[in-house]
Parts: sequence; C-alpha cells; structure tokens
Amino acid sequence: MPQLQAQTTWKCTGTAATAAASCPGYHLRTGAAMEPLNFLAGTEALGSLTDGWTLDDAPHGSPERAFRSRVNFTRSFQGAPLVHLGIAGLDASNQDSTRLTASADNVTPDGFEIVLRTWLHSKLWRVDVNWLAIGS
Repeated sequence: MPQLQAQTTWKCTGTAATAAASCPGYHLRTGAAMEPLNFLAGTEALGSLTDGWTLDDAPHGSPERAFRSRVNFTRSFQGAPLVHLGIAGLDASNQDSTRLTASADNVTPDGFEIVLRTWLHSKLWRVDVNWLAIGS
C-alpha cells in the first residue's frame, strides 16, 4: 500500500490575542511567536508481503524479533521532528498472546524508521502504523 502523507503549516501573525487563538505555536507567557509548525502524517501498511518481514515466524522459544521500515518525508524539516506512532490495524495469530511494541528510531529531518518488535510465540501477519511528525 502506498504511503499517505499530508502537511499543514501555521504562521503566527496579528495581535497577541489573535495569534494565541489561531496559532498553536504562539507562546502565551512571553507573547513571542515560535517558528512556524509543520506537520506531516501518514499510514504505513507493513506485513508478510513486505520484504524482510519476520514477525510471522515464531519457532518454539523465539527470542525478540524486530522489523524496520524507513519512512521518507515528502519534504524535509529544518531539524529532526518529534514523531508519534499509533497502531491502526493488526492481524495476529489467536494461538498465543499478541505482543507488539512500536517505536520511531533514527529520526532525521528527512525521515525515520518504524521499528516493530514481538517476542515468544506471537505471530504477526500485518501491522498498520499511523504516524505524525511535528517540527519546524
């Protein structure tokens, strides 16, 4: 599935009252506008049809297994953004407990890696990950 991305930019202008009401990047205490905030968001569908996927193979007593997928932003941030992840979908075996952690690693102004981990007998066939990158 192709990666979906959207972006929004806010510029803080006007009086303190209008900037505070309309701009999430406005600092109320000092009255100073911060750099414009930029947002990029997307969804990654990762699973057994993705090259390198090993989270569906769980031999007896399996150690932790990890899968990494690089996300490249459609445009660069000025510095490394803050990246939030959320699990939007999951296809897992019902023969054992479902174990899954998701994290963002190697975050740069140009992208990041989604890292999915599971362990023991958990078998995962697909994980859909929503992400949101916030920066300037």
